[in-house]
Amino acid sequence: AILDAAADSAILDVIEINPVMPAAQRLFDRALPYDQRDPRIRVFLRDGFRHFAEYEGPAYDVVAIDVAWMQNMNATHLFSLEMYRNIRRHLKPEGVLGVWIEESSPFSPTSLIVYKTLRELFPNVVADVTKGAIVLYA
Repeated sequence: AILDAAADSAILDVIEINPVMPAAQRLFDRALPYDQRDPRIRVFLRDGFRHFAEYEGPAYDVVAIDVAWMQNMNATHLFSLEMYRNIRRHLKPEGVLGVWIEESSPFSPTSLIVYKTLRELFPNVVADVTKGAIVLYA
C-alpha cells in the first residue's frame, strides 16, 4: 500500500536504533500496510541523528520521524537544530518532514520546543492534532 502508491522505483528507508525491532515487527506482518520483504525497503540499524549526519544517498521526498519520548534524555539529539538541519539538507526542495510527538496539545512545552526548532529551518510548519497526538509537518 505505502510503496504501491509510490513510483515503482520508490525506495523506503527505515532507520531504527533498536536492533530487535525488525524481528519484532515481523510478528505484525498481517497488520502492516506493506510487505517487509519488499526489496525496495532498506533497513538501517543506527541512530537517526548519525544517519542524517553521514548520509550520502539521494535526496528524500519525505522523512517521517517518530520521536515520541522527548522526556528520554538519551534521545534529546533527535530534537536538536542539528538533526533537523541535517534532514533538511537531505530533503528534495519540495520534500516534506513529518514529526510525530507523543503529546496531545500543540501548546505543551514539548510541542512548542519542537515547533519552534522546526520554524528555525522551515518556512512553513503545520500542526495536525486530528489523530490524538501531534504531528508537525514542515
